[in-house]
Amino acid sequence: MDINEIKSVGSIRYSHKKTDYVVKHRHERWEIVYYVKGKGQVSVYGDNFFNFRYCADSVILIPKTMWHDEFAAEYTEIVCNQIDMPENLPLKPIFIKMTAAQRSVFAGIKKKMLDINERYLKLEENADGEGAQELKSLVERLQINIFQLIHENKRDKNLYFHNLVSIMKEYIGRNFTKKINFDILAEDLSYSYDRLRHIFMEHTGMTLYTYQQGLKLNYAKEMLVTTNIKIFDLARRCGFKRGEGFVDWFTKRVGISPLKYRNMNRIFKWGVVLNLSDAKESSAKTNLIIDTDLGCDCDDAAALMIANILHKENYTNILCVTHSLNDPEGGRCVELINRTYGNNIEIGVSDCSKIDAEKYLTRFVYKLYEEYEPGKSFPEAMSLIKEKLALVEDDSVTIACIGQLNNLAKLLKDPEGAMLLRRKVSSIVVMAGRFDDYGESYEWKGGRFKAEFNIATDIESARMVVENTDLPLIFVDFNQGCDVLTGDVLEGLEKNPVARIYKLFGVVERESWDPIAVLYATLGGGGMFRISEAGTVSIDGDGRTKFQEGIGNHHILSAVKKKDIKQQINAILKRISEVYV
Repeated sequence: MDINEIKSVGSIRYSHKKTDYVVKHRHERWEIVYYVKGKGQVSVYGDNFFNFRYCADSVILIPKTMWHDEFAAEYTEIVCNQIDMPENLPLKPIFIKMTAAQRSVFAGIKKKMLDINERYLKLEENADGEGAQELKSLVERLQINIFQLIHENKRDKNLYFHNLVSIMKEYIGRNFTKKINFDILAEDLSYSYDRLRHIFMEHTGMTLYTYQQGLKLNYAKEMLVTTNIKIFDLARRCGFKRGEGFVDWFTKRVGISPLKYRNMNRIFKWGVVLNLSDAKESSAKTNLIIDTDLGCDCDDAAALMIANILHKENYTNILCVTHSLNDPEGGRCVELINRTYGNNIEIGVSDCSKIDAEKYLTRFVYKLYEEYEPGKSFPEAMSLIKEKLALVEDDSVTIACIGQLNNLAKLLKDPEGAMLLRRKVSSIVVMAGRFDDYGESYEWKGGRFKAEFNIATDIESARMVVENTDLPLIFVDFNQGCDVLTGDVLEGLEKNPVARIYKLFGVVERESWDPIAVLYATLGGGGMFRISEAGTVSIDGDGRTKFQEGIGNHHILSAVKKKDIKQQINAILKRISEVYV
C-alpha cells in the first residue's frame, strides 16, 4: 500500500437518529468512516456480501464504487473522508474495532479526522495556500495511523514491524527536505521516540535522522548532475534558508563543494554512443590541462588526439599540455600532434622527472625527429601551469594526469602553485594506481613490482600528491583500460603522426588507459562510468595503491559499459582520421 498515492478529497461529519436507515449508495473514491458514538450495522455489497456491526470507536474502509448501506440501532455520530487509494489494492472492505492496545491509535485517528473536517470546511470558505498545506499534513499523518491499524490487524509482529518501518520510510521520503519532528511521528504511531528509533535502527541499521539526511543528500547530488539549477535555489529546495548553510552541509558530507561535485560528475545525454552533438548541447565547456609522459606508451598519443579534436570542435578548451619527462623532444612530439589538428596550444616541459627519458623516448619520439620544428624550446611545466591558472575563473579547470605526477607534486610544493590549484581547479583525473591484488608485474631499478607504472616509476611524487591536496582526485584504475582495446581505426593512415606512433610502437590497437582518463576529464560520465563514494587512496613504499571508502576527497572511476566506451573512443579517433588525415 503506497502512502504517496492517497489524497484527501472530501470530509463530512453527520449524525443518525435511532432507527435511521441510509439507503444503498456508493462513491467514486474509497471512504474511511469513523464511528464516534452509537451502534448499528453497515453492509457492503460486491462479489461477496459483508456485514459489520459497528459501535463507538470503530473504523471501516469501503472500496470505491462498492454499494453499501447503514442502519443505526441507536443515536450515532460519524465523521468520514473520501480518499484515493492505489488501483492495485484489493477491493475488499476493512473493518476494525478498537482494542485496549489500540486506544491511543484510535484516539489519534479520531482527533485527526475531526480536525480535517474542521479545516476542510474552513478551506472551502476561504481557500489559502497555508491552510491547504496544513490540511495535507494532517491527511498524511492520518494515513500513517490507518496503515498502522491495518498492519496491526494482521497479528504478525515481524510483518508489522517491517511495514511500520516502510511507513516511516515513506513518510520521511515525502518530507525529507523539511524539518521533521520525529517526536510527533512517534506519537502518531503510538510509540515513544526512543522505541521508534530503536525499531527503525534494528531493521535498517541507521537512525531516522541519518536516513533523512541520506535522502536529502542523494536528491542534492542528483539535481546537481542532472540539472542546471542554481546552488541557492537547490539550497531552498533542500530546506536551507541560506545557500552558505547548504554548501557547508554538503561539503562536510561529500568532501567537496556542490559546484566541484557538479563539475566532477557532469552527466550529459550521449544518446547513441557515436553521437557527440548531445555533449556539446548539454555539457559545460571544460578548461583542461593535460600532463603526459608521451613516449612511454602510444595510448598517450591517442589521448592527445582525442583532446585535440574536442578542443578544435569546441567541446573543451585546452589551456596547455605539459610533458613530465626532462627532454624537449617529448614536447616537440606533443606539438607535432597538436599542429596536425590545427591547434596552437602552449606546451611546457618538466625539469624534475626522476626517470630516464631516453630509455622511453627511443620507442617512437626520437624516430619522428625530422618532423619537429628544429631547436624549439619550451617553458618549464610548473611555471606554465601557474601562468594559465592565474588567468581563469575559480573552480573552472580539470587537470588530466596521464603520466608520472612529478609536475603536480612540484606545483603543490610551491606556495603560489598550491594556492592556484585550490582556487582554480575543480578536480584532477589521474590515470594511476591499481586497486586489486593482480595484474601486471615489471622490473624497475633492479626490482620487480606489482604496481601501476605511473605510480611505481615515481612513488615519491605520487605520495606527495595524494597526501597534500584537498582537491578531489579521481583515479582511473589501471585495470579499467585493459579490456578496452582501441586504435585499429587508425591503421593505414600514413600521414597521421598518431597512426605512425602506433605502428612504431608495434601495435594495431592498444589498451585505452589514457584515452579513458582524457575522455572522462573532458566530457564526463555519459552513463558509461561509475564514480565511487569519497574515500582515501594510500600508496605504500613499493607503489601499491589502496582505497578506503569513507573520509577523504579521493574517488575511483569504474568503466561500467566498456563496449560503449570502446565504440566512443574509436568513433572520435575515426572522425579525426577522416577530417584530419
